[in-house]
Amino acid sequence: MVATERPWVEDPMADQYDAGAIAWATGDIPVLITTIILAIQWVRSDQREARRVDRQIDRGDDNDPLAAYNAYLAGLHARDRRPDTPKEQA
Repeated sequence: MVATERPWVEDPMADQYDAGAIAWATGDIPVLITTIILAIQWVRSDQREARRVDRQIDRGDDNDPLAAYNAYLAGLHARDRRPDTPKEQA
């Protein structure tokens, strides 16, 4: 008797095919569940971050990201509005 022969398995190829199908089908379900859980956690984290930033803006903190961005844009606008200065002649 060969070591791979089992009395309860009539066709080893069919048995391997069935085992592979079961493993493949059940492998997709945990991946799908994990993906859904991660997506939900990502959305919740993003909502918490948005609420935190909104509170920071409402308080008028010095670290207000919206004020910092607006100041940056105002600086760019002021830079673009300045007249060109003539370059020094060599």
